[in-house]
Amino acid sequence: MEWECTAFYTNLFKSKVPIDSPTICWSTPTSIPDVLSSEVRYALQQAENDKALRKDKIEIEMLKAGGPTLWQAIASRFSQYAQSLQTSSAWKESKTILKLFTKIILNHLTREFDEQQPKEQAGFRSGYSTIDHIQVLNQLIERCWEYKTPLVLAFVDYEKAFDSLEFNAVLQALHQQGFDNDYIALLQELNNDCTTDITLFYKPLRIPIGQDVRQGDTISPKLFTACLEDVF
Repeated sequence: MEWECTAFYTNLFKSKVPIDSPTICWSTPTSIPDVLSSEVRYALQQAENDKALRKDKIEIEMLKAGGPTLWQAIASRFSQYAQSLQTSSAWKESKTILKLFTKIILNHLTREFDEQQPKEQAGFRSGYSTIDHIQVLNQLIERCWEYKTPLVLAFVDYEKAFDSLEFNAVLQALHQQGFDNDYIALLQELNNDCTTDITLFYKPLRIPIGQDVRQGDTISPKLFTACLEDVF
C-alpha cells in the first residue's frame, strides 16, 4: 500500500508539461539587499499564530518571543541565503522559517507585483477588493435589465489553481515582466528539490514535488496572478 501511495502522489505532483526555465543571468553575491532584523520583526507581526504541529516543531510564537537577538540571527542567515542563492534541503523542510523568509521576499517585491497587474485585477492586492467588482456587475445587470439589453456573463473557476501551475512557467512570467534576475534565481532555488511527507502508518513517505507553488505560502497568490497576467 505504501508503494502504491508513493507512486500515486509522485505522479500527481510531477511536472506534466515540459517547460524550460528562463535564461537568466546573475552573479553571487547578488544585488539583493541584506535582510534587517526590523524586517524579520515586521514579518513576524504580520504572521498569524499557528498551533499546527509541524515536522520542525517550530511555532511562530517561539520566533516572536525570541526578541531582537534571535531576529538578528535570523536576519543574518536570511541575508546569507539571499546573497549566495543556496539553501540547505534541511532548511527547506522547516516550514515556519521558510514561510518567514518568503514573507520577507514578498515584502520586497509587493510593489513590483502590483505594478504589473491591471486595474481589473482585484484579487490578492492591498487597496483593492473583489467587492468592487461585485458592485460593477450589479450595476451592469441593472442597466441591461432596464434597457432590455442582452447580457452574457462568464466566470472562470480554476480547479486546483496553485497545484496546476508549472513553476518554470511562473519563472518565465516573472522574467517577461521585468523582475530582477537575482530574485527570480532565489525563488527558483527555494522551489528546487521540494518534497512533502505523507504518513500512512508509522513512517512518513517522502514525495517529490515537480510542479505547483506552495499552498499556504504568502507569496504564492502573487506568483499565481503574475502567471495569469502573462497568459492573458
